[in-house]
Amino acid sequence: MRITQLGIVALLTGLISLTLTPHEAAAQITASCSARDEKGGEKFFCQVRSVAGESLSDIKATGEGGRALEFTSEPYSWTRNRTALYFLVQTADLNADQLRRVGQFLERAASPVGERQIGLGTVDYSFSERAALGAYRLQVEREVQAIATGSPTRAYPEMTDHIRPVIDKLAAVKADRRALVLVSDGASSASAATEREIADHARSKGVLIYNLVLAKTDRPQSSLLNRISERTDGAARDLATGSNSDVVKLASDLFTLIENGSILHIDARGLPQETEVTIKASAAGDRQLTAPPVAVSRLTEDSFQERALSFMSRNMLVILAGLGLLVGFTMILGSVARTRWREGREAQMEVVDSDPEAPLDPNAPTEIVFKSVAQSSEPLGWLELMGADGARMPLHAGSTRIGRHRENEICLLNNSVHRRHAVVQASDDGNFLIHDLATTNGVAVNGARVSQKNLANGDIVELGEVKLRFTANANAVGTQASA
Repeated sequence: MRITQLGIVALLTGLISLTLTPHEAAAQITASCSARDEKGGEKFFCQVRSVAGESLSDIKATGEGGRALEFTSEPYSWTRNRTALYFLVQTADLNADQLRRVGQFLERAASPVGERQIGLGTVDYSFSERAALGAYRLQVEREVQAIATGSPTRAYPEMTDHIRPVIDKLAAVKADRRALVLVSDGASSASAATEREIADHARSKGVLIYNLVLAKTDRPQSSLLNRISERTDGAARDLATGSNSDVVKLASDLFTLIENGSILHIDARGLPQETEVTIKASAAGDRQLTAPPVAVSRLTEDSFQERALSFMSRNMLVILAGLGLLVGFTMILGSVARTRWREGREAQMEVVDSDPEAPLDPNAPTEIVFKSVAQSSEPLGWLELMGADGARMPLHAGSTRIGRHRENEICLLNNSVHRRHAVVQASDDGNFLIHDLATTNGVAVNGARVSQKNLANGDIVELGEVKLRFTANANAVGTQASA
């Protein structure tokens, strides 16, 4: 009898755990859509994202009645799409070691590179905004250093008191995706009503919330901040007992969770004024995932011609049966003409990368133009043009853009080089990371094409037909690291 009772209790416990943690039970994708009236016609811009940071493929979009919707798509990229992130950091009740740990995470995560906009605020006795959204990189780095070296305080802060104003700050900026990153000790005494109010407000503003616990204090732990994260399609991570390398990895994992998926451009012509869009995608293991339907309101009304064409396309068989062969033949011609017209319009609207503009002349030397920026320190390394010229281009700490456009720090006047080809990120400790900016001609290191790769002394970097040798300055790295 007692064994039977224990079995029933275990079964109920399992069912309850599945009910309370749906995000852990199965992978999920989310979608959001908005209508935009553009020169080529109204479109729905829909974003699809994996909550777990998985790669998505075979994306499909359907309207009411399962009607397939025509669209083009592009992968979400931090170099092209704007992500607004605000880091709300609890600094009270943490000791000096824990503050340094938080600073180590922020040093790698709160970095405004590419199109990312970063904001930073702290909570101790009250809320203090350290860097407004869109702040310059040097300001953010200075405030992160101040947090890491700050003096411990005792204030017993309630993080939920300061979340709503930050959500409003994120909603006020123009961005493709918005996320609020909470860095706390996991403690909260807020009510369930507060949890619902914050989660509903964040969802209405299109803000994801992530709760990261990097250090715990003697305050009672609560799962309330974790639940808020889950209800906004964000995530929660507890690394209070993790190693420093785990904290560093979390910084890159965070952007994988936020900046995955694609943006869909759906042609809205012919769709109802109130349209419900459902997006499906495939994940690893051939799993089919479906996002909750999204209701979209159109901004414009179709002309009579567009409504007529849409009606004909949806009721072609009925018209053919009712009007006979002659009318049916006329409608087929109209449908063909409509298809060709739409294809021509779409071809005009398609964004084509014009790089390279002309075939490479093998006899024309590569010209180099690079910005001369006053630097107080010695370069951390160089990129040397391989060939007769042998020009050396210095690499300092931070980001160095390379391409054919003159706005780049290093301008390579060669037709095989794209206008914005690559970015080299150099850190004071001597790490160099090169990123391919989604180019056609690509980036190769030692003959192997890469999307991003750490550079080592003597590596040969190829941008199109241009070959560069990377040389690290060991003396400068040692001096700046010790400083």
